[in-house]
Amino acid sequence: MHTVKSDPHFLFVLMTGKVDQLSLHEAQKELMLHPDYAHKNTLWMFDEACECDFSNFVMFEMLNRIKVFFPIESSKQKAALVGVAPMHYSFLKLFCDEAEHEGLPFKVQPFHSYQEAEAWLLGHEV
Repeated sequence: MHTVKSDPHFLFVLMTGKVDQLSLHEAQKELMLHPDYAHKNTLWMFDEACECDFSNFVMFEMLNRIKVFFPIESSKQKAALVGVAPMHYSFLKLFCDEAEHEGLPFKVQPFHSYQEAEAWLLGHEV
């Protein structure tokens, strides 16, 4: 299950409950179709109730989708990924490493807490 909402400073995506490949794709689609997507940074959060039911191969599909559909006129600069559980954080770290390797048009960074991620997005790094 996912929720996408617009905060005054960034877009927020919450992943909770059972999350499979389809859930991730739906969340990414909803985010990328949001009117603020091209100009607001993003914070994804996989909370403690999130049960991941997908393989790491889904990350390649997600990265490719970003590269293909990212708006040319975009001013977006960052995406923060929060993994509360160690397994979530490990997956997100792998995703960020691959994003850097693929040369995404914005910086992607993993975090252990919402507070750290928010501070980074707002330029108040801890």
